[in-house]
Amino acid sequence: MAPRDQSLRLGEYLQHLAGDAWRSDSFASWPPDVFALVAGVLDRTGCYTFVIDDWPPCPPANARRWLSTLRRTAGDWRRALLSGSPTPTRVLEAWQRLVANENTQLRKVCDDAKLQVALLELLALADDASENFGLPSPRDAVEEEAARLLAASRREAASLCRAVHPTRLQVLPKQHTPQTGISVRSLSHHLAMIRPRGVAPRWFRATSEIAVDTEGSQLNVLCVPWPLEIPGHSFRPATPPSGRLPLMKPVFGFFEYEPPPGEDAADLVSELIDAVDGQGWGPVHMVVLPELALSRKDYEELHRQLGSRDVVLIAGVWAEGERGRPGQNVVRCDFVGGKGDEIAMEQPKHHRWLIDYGQIDRYGLTLDKSLRWWEHCTVRERSLSFITVGPRCTFCVLICEDLARQEPAADVVRAVGPNLVIALLLDGPQLPGRWPARYATVLADDPGSTVLTLTSIGMVNRSVGQKGLTPSRAIGLYKDPEHTDPEQILLEPGHRGVLLSFRLEAHEEWTADGRSDGGVSGRLLLAKPPRSLP
Repeated sequence: MAPRDQSLRLGEYLQHLAGDAWRSDSFASWPPDVFALVAGVLDRTGCYTFVIDDWPPCPPANARRWLSTLRRTAGDWRRALLSGSPTPTRVLEAWQRLVANENTQLRKVCDDAKLQVALLELLALADDASENFGLPSPRDAVEEEAARLLAASRREAASLCRAVHPTRLQVLPKQHTPQTGISVRSLSHHLAMIRPRGVAPRWFRATSEIAVDTEGSQLNVLCVPWPLEIPGHSFRPATPPSGRLPLMKPVFGFFEYEPPPGEDAADLVSELIDAVDGQGWGPVHMVVLPELALSRKDYEELHRQLGSRDVVLIAGVWAEGERGRPGQNVVRCDFVGGKGDEIAMEQPKHHRWLIDYGQIDRYGLTLDKSLRWWEHCTVRERSLSFITVGPRCTFCVLICEDLARQEPAADVVRAVGPNLVIALLLDGPQLPGRWPARYATVLADDPGSTVLTLTSIGMVNRSVGQKGLTPSRAIGLYKDPEHTDPEQILLEPGHRGVLLSFRLEAHEEWTADGRSDGGVSGRLLLAKPPRSLP
């Protein structure tokens, strides 16, 4: 563990992150390793704010020349990786300044202007040299190596680093740079530094026809608010071996939720896809079902029935615990028409639902109103998966409370800045004034993601609402970074699904040190109003 006293030195901190390897020039050959250490130092010391007052490190008249030189050096670094040539001199000189300052106390890094310049230039160089790392369809051997590093850590925390172990710091590809506020995240376009916080990030990439790879590309998302009905007995008291929490007052119970039989879900999804095809609206690229929509058996049947269709299937899945043990509340995501395990992801819920008196009353549940009821599900082995289906299109999926609770996943989501965040809910109507809309707005503002929430129409119908409110059929919300208010996704009476058609729009973003991404960032915006399907 790194020393914690006030005299912690730069070299000790870098030793903690990368062992003895950081002292050698060869360490500076791989951009993500350099990025990890430099971003770690900048984040810990806070001296990245130097760019607000005194940047770039040259007279204003020479700023464009400085930026051109920086970009040329980053290109030379990338070409050196391909050819096996030495790392550019400018990179090595900046790296040696860190080595030479290893005895500088971290709390004094912000007092050394030349050291700050070296740190900030190294961060920019490593970021620019890593463009397209981890994204689909690698174009050269360097991008293949980046893809290999991410795939090799599929069962651990993913990272693009070679020398920095993911238990110290992780580096992932990045899609959005926040355009508000100032943090170390504001300084990079292509790489994200993540501190381990108890959730393991994972990275998947599609190389199939579903890829969203050019401006104007359309992504059709079929939202299926299954189950269509939820009986009250789907919520019932659980009896874990230890009974109620032994060290708390007897005001808590445990509940378990079992979705109603889902044999018809597979037929319904197939019928809805055929209906979209029949309308000539283009192929369905993604099918989404809410939290706990299906049992494992029913999910596998849906997967089987979709057969060779080229779709990404995303669904909340429930598995009953054995012998009183907690059950499992997970999201499953598979590329149905893919070969092998191109995308085959299972991600557990990070936070349990706590049902209180108001929710028991609102949803008409038969649970004892004198108790507060914890969801009886496991939260072990937390992970957060990112799935990229194009150079400008990466998404992740959260399960209900995971959208609202800031720890441990929010920092990871903000660091990567996925183009699309999908939140699977077991919740009432998706109204603009309720909690999902508030948290969707937060992620749309920073880092600039489009957020989609989806709940079950069966749960919407169970919600008796509050006095003065008209019953709603809002099964979801959509919030993007361009529009002020979230948009409701309404399921018309007698209908069973909604099609959302997104378009990929190029958008220019800027780092806080003044570097443009050249308009390569992609925003997913609704191309057409949501279309309800009978």
